[in-house]
Amino acid sequence: MLSCETIYEGDWGKVKGDMARFRLFLGRKLIREYQFDSGPITIGRLTGSDILIEHEAVSRKHASVHLKKGQWHVQIEDGKNGLFVNGQFTTSKDLLTADKIEIGNYVIQFIDTPRAISLDEQDPFDIDMDTDSYNTNKVLSEPLERNLDQQTVMVKLSELKRIHQRNQSIMAPHLTWFEESEKKVHALNDLRTLIGKTEDCQIHIRGGLPGVKHFALITKNGGQFYIEPLSRFVPIVVEGETIKSNTPLSDGDRLQIFNQTLHFHEEM
Repeated sequence: MLSCETIYEGDWGKVKGDMARFRLFLGRKLIREYQFDSGPITIGRLTGSDILIEHEAVSRKHASVHLKKGQWHVQIEDGKNGLFVNGQFTTSKDLLTADKIEIGNYVIQFIDTPRAISLDEQDPFDIDMDTDSYNTNKVLSEPLERNLDQQTVMVKLSELKRIHQRNQSIMAPHLTWFEESEKKVHALNDLRTLIGKTEDCQIHIRGGLPGVKHFALITKNGGQFYIEPLSRFVPIVVEGETIKSNTPLSDGDRLQIFNQTLHFHEEM
């Protein structure tokens, strides 16, 4: 018999046994967490789905997850817009803990352990689409108006790939900032990310003295990111404190360089 339980912050100690957990995200915003001890687990727009995604680009019976001989497995059902697992477009795949299932802009993180750490969310059900911090494509970011009987909106493969690429950037370690009201996302895929105003910089910021070209350097050592100021004429402020040397970054840190504010996000 299928058993589902919504997990709230602070409830992890109450979990008994090895049960699959699923965390539903839009961008990096946690919408809801689920726990199941068996399958099949249905994912889709149909009322009564075990993992309900109320969006017109999600099929009524989009996908399902089964438990066979101790192995959790996801497969496409009637998902007209397909799905990605760990960056690969697929119809069927065995799941390992921390695997990520993408359906449009939505990401479902699979966790096959009772000791996973919950995100620090005050209300796992609360999501405000109007203030979502990521400017995603309208057809895949706005909730359905409770008309679950209408036809699934088909999305071109090129658009699915674009959305997938944005999902990958959002899930990876990255910086975000605004340029003329447009939100920018830069994935920190390299060991070194140079911030400044010349062509060799990965992130460009205006300002500073004419002769100062490089402002800061972000480096990765193991799983830790650091930011280092490169000019005494360019103050680098991290969480309100001006730094003088190589400084470790934490998830959510606010960086100030001249009038530009950037936010650092760790890997999801």
